[in-house]
Amino acid sequence: MAEGVTNVEVVVAPQENTLRGVASLALGSVQAEAEPFEQGNLDLKFFVQSPDHSLLIARAESDSIVGSVKYSTTRGAGFGQRGQFAEVIAKDDDTRRVLVSAALDEASGRNDNRIYFQTDSSELIEWHIANGAIDMSGEKVVPEWDQELEIFEGEMTFRYDVESSFQKIASENIRPLPDGYSIERFSEYDEASATQIAGLMPQLDSTFTPELTDERRANYSHMIDSDNYTIMLVKNEEGVVVGTLSLTMTDTETWQLEDVILDGSQRGNGLGKAMMQHMVQWAHDDGLDQILLQTEAFRTKAVGLYFVTGAEMLVDTKTLRYDVPAAA
Repeated sequence: MAEGVTNVEVVVAPQENTLRGVASLALGSVQAEAEPFEQGNLDLKFFVQSPDHSLLIARAESDSIVGSVKYSTTRGAGFGQRGQFAEVIAKDDDTRRVLVSAALDEASGRNDNRIYFQTDSSELIEWHIANGAIDMSGEKVVPEWDQELEIFEGEMTFRYDVESSFQKIASENIRPLPDGYSIERFSEYDEASATQIAGLMPQLDSTFTPELTDERRANYSHMIDSDNYTIMLVKNEEGVVVGTLSLTMTDTETWQLEDVILDGSQRGNGLGKAMMQHMVQWAHDDGLDQILLQTEAFRTKAVGLYFVTGAEMLVDTKTLRYDVPAAA
């Protein structure tokens, strides 16, 4: 343990004094102001009460809270599950180091083999890399598709501000689907749709197999049954899944977009744009605040699609990754 830190615990009940201590730490003050505390309180209760999320806190000898981690298990139709740091707060580097170690143990227990997180703080980027995180981006380059931008050549982070994105697509009119096509939530498990989703996976990543394994069945079923996930399906006139995307709630204000796939035979007819516009409309209708996503710079068509449907690129934000040690 770091000097002054006596223990790290996973909060299992939303006790008011514990939540107030974490919210106060996040605000950098002893006494949390009413309005930000109330929002922070709701957010912290979400992490305590949701089975796919954890709130870890570090206590000092005085029993005061000196650090916290909001940890999420995120799921996608392709990769299964992995971890995400929503927020890491610590009073000093030693406490941060203890909290990251505890979060890695939590991830191992959840069978999350990696933890991802994004930050635009150069100080935190340097600290995490020095403590074992892997930088998912490369050197800065000027992309061919926009000579005014300077980006990292690896992972790029985009953000949909849902309200402004919705206003953008509404002003341009949402693109209609081809005759006979539909976009719907995967709200009730069926083997045919699950098999068709799995069949699309190699188009997302060549290392993914197209088989519907027991692990994928369990993952899809979990996502369907939980309020923390949404899988959207694009079906053609024959009812076959030709596109999909998934969303994970990482805190009460933020969702993570994963596994955006459109079958190669369906590209070039505006279906991808319609799919993303419908996602923004759904997010707006459901009261979501923002959606984050990461993609590689070489996926130029996907990058262009995100831009035209209202996303903004967070130029200074880097994606970092911790590999989780296998459970003993």
